[in-house]
Amino acid sequence: PRELRRLRRALSSAAGERYMRGVYSAGLLLLPGGGGRGLIASGWLQDLVSKCGAIARAFGTQTWRQPSEALQSVRGFDGGRGAHAAELVRDLFATPVLSTCMDIDTWAPVGTLACRCLARLFHRSACDDAPPEQLLSELLQVYSQRRKRWPGRILGEETVALQMPDVQAQLGEFERYLEARAGRPQRG
Repeated sequence: PRELRRLRRALSSAAGERYMRGVYSAGLLLLPGGGGRGLIASGWLQDLVSKCGAIARAFGTQTWRQPSEALQSVRGFDGGRGAHAAELVRDLFATPVLSTCMDIDTWAPVGTLACRCLARLFHRSACDDAPPEQLLSELLQVYSQRRKRWPGRILGEETVALQMPDVQAQLGEFERYLEARAGRPQRG
């Protein structure tokens, strides 16, 4: 736990702060609102506000798929083949909102990088050749091997239990590593 806090602090950066300021600035683009209403929000925040009822109803399902898909309908949260919206919803797993989530081990969106990695693992020429159901099936196959391939202890410390979203994220990171190793890094 103490090491984790140090790691989090080390990963925080001024670049991350600049990025988040840019995101919030784009979403909170304020325009003069006529009729004495002052300033109104435009951009993705306006879209989010207009869809918040549907998103809130989706959270009542005790799945993370439905809220993820509802959030994905908001402009700006539709990237990464649904993975961006799902990542935000996933942050709520440790809260009462999704603490009893029923589909944590049966569904995860297959993001663009994880999709490319699955194409490598399952010997397909391209990510786009597979329908979403096939990608989910392949992800479930990889996930089913987690106990054989992930040790219970590393350097004497007990490891955390991997959930399906963890495996999806690891596939994406592995693809990023393979791209960089091949001389095509995605991050400057």
